Amino acid sequence: MTKTEKVIERVKQKDFKGALSIVVKFRLGFTQEEKRSLAIANDVFNGHSSFYEQLGIDVEHEIEQSVAILNKKYAKV
Repeated sequence: MTKTEKVIERVKQKDFKGALSIVVKFRLGFTQEEKRSLAIANDVFNGHSSFYEQLGIDVEHEIEQSVAILNKKYAKV
């Protein structure tokens, strides 16, 4: 099973944390802004939300943004 297939499976199962842990390592297929949101959401899921909150970043918005990106790219495959 390829990494993309694993991401598709996890998105369909609504396992966004698992999907992000794979997608954040992808080099192609995302804009810089999308990569930033995915990286922040992945860090938040891994317990680093307070760091981003101290920087003034709305972590809930970044998570919502990342879920939307994952759904857009992988849910309809």
